[in-house]
Amino acid sequence: MKKCMVVGLGVFGRELAEDLAHRGAEVIAIDDDMELVEAIQDKVDYAVRLDATDEHALSSLGLEDIDLAAVCIGEDFQSNLLAAVNLIQLGVKKVIARASNHTQRRILQAMKVDMIIEPEIEAAKRLAFKLVHKGLMDITFIGKDIATARLAVPKPFVGKSLQEIALRAKYGLNLIAIYSGNVEGDTAVNSNPSADTVLKEGDVLLVIGSEEDLKKISKLE
Repeated sequence: MKKCMVVGLGVFGRELAEDLAHRGAEVIAIDDDMELVEAIQDKVDYAVRLDATDEHALSSLGLEDIDLAAVCIGEDFQSNLLAAVNLIQLGVKKVIARASNHTQRRILQAMKVDMIIEPEIEAAKRLAFKLVHKGLMDITFIGKDIATARLAVPKPFVGKSLQEIALRAKYGLNLIAIYSGNVEGDTAVNSNPSADTVLKEGDVLLVIGSEEDLKKISKLE
């Protein structure tokens, strides 16, 4: 079981802490606002009111067994940075920190933070792509020009097999899974479809490919 620490219990930090706990991680949640700490204490293993910019206070928790710590202080970048630096200096194995712009990202990189997340920037990119390319239901960029996306099956694909469609050969995309509704209204996931799998109206494809190839396929009607 992974032992995780989440510092900063605003909307993003709280969701992260609760989801980590739901997925089986042991979670320590930290904030200097007692109201936020009390709101999450029944959903994580340990919640504590503490100023993470105070290295001595952090060290009192005993961080030797922490596998990763995510610093999610949103509005105050100075506090975000100090908390991340303290965790690094105290020997936490992996430190993740939040950045709200590219300048903050560069500063965190200089401080040797292991992983930098930019939720506002990433959300804006996803929304812009979805608004312009309406065939895409969701998109996650995993590199400068590479992304995974959920794509409603284009009308020309309905009733055809994967072999006939030839996603990789014709469209430059690799198929990861197919989502489809069953008679109970739930979602079935086929993560290993065969070449003769026939696509139906309402199916959703999870694919990976370049931004340009995703743009092209989203225009099919």
